[in-house]
Amino acid sequence: MRICLRLVAALLLLAAIAVPVRTEAADLSSMAEVTGVRVGDGSDKTRIVVDATKAVSIQTMTLSNPTRVVADIQGAWLSPKVKKETAVGSRFVTKVRVAQVDKNTVRAVAETNVGKNNVNVFTLKGGPVP
Repeated sequence: MRICLRLVAALLLLAAIAVPVRTEAADLSSMAEVTGVRVGDGSDKTRIVVDATKAVSIQTMTLSNPTRVVADIQGAWLSPKVKKETAVGSRFVTKVRVAQVDKNTVRAVAETNVGKNNVNVFTLKGGPVP
């Protein structure tokens, strides 16, 4: 009887593990895919664009030592084709990194030397990506 109960427990455990995997795969279709990161450097600003397939909401914060601007992109998943780190080398931004921090959030981090009052984070309306 013990063998039978252990087998049932093992099957139940496998079923419990398999269900979330199928649910997560189904959830991806309702989420935005982060498909790229573009950087444009000008004399008076550096613009970082994170491309996504759908409208997203963002939460931002500024961290110090080193100074970083963080944007958490909610309801998104990071395409494996996206470059995870980009060296910028402008006078405002040195590096941009992106990563999947949990199953629903992509985090973009810009290492910068400007204060938080000189940062503007916003969303853009969709359109074709150049």
